[in-house]
Amino acid sequence: MNTSAGSRWDDWPRAAEVRVDPDSVFVRLVDGRELRVPFTWFSFLHGRTPAELADVAIIAQGEGLWWETIDEGVSVPSLLGLPEDPPPDPSVRSY
Repeated sequence: MNTSAGSRWDDWPRAAEVRVDPDSVFVRLVDGRELRVPFTWFSFLHGRTPAELADVAIIAQGEGLWWETIDEGVSVPSLLGLPEDPPPDPSVRSY
């Protein structure tokens, strides 16, 4: 994965901050948008303790969220219904 400046990754959603409440994970994106996503969207979080739900971190320069004690995660773009990788740059030809 290439995340260098000037790449197609520059405008792809990335997390700047994450926090949880008893029912949801809140994510502030680097562009200022804020998401509230209910834990019920993630089957791997069902039935987890509050401590396990709170053990979330931003990984890979904001590309994902990871619950260390559960050993599971989710990509930030998927929270918006997007694929993990941005579409190919149309100005780059593939041969």
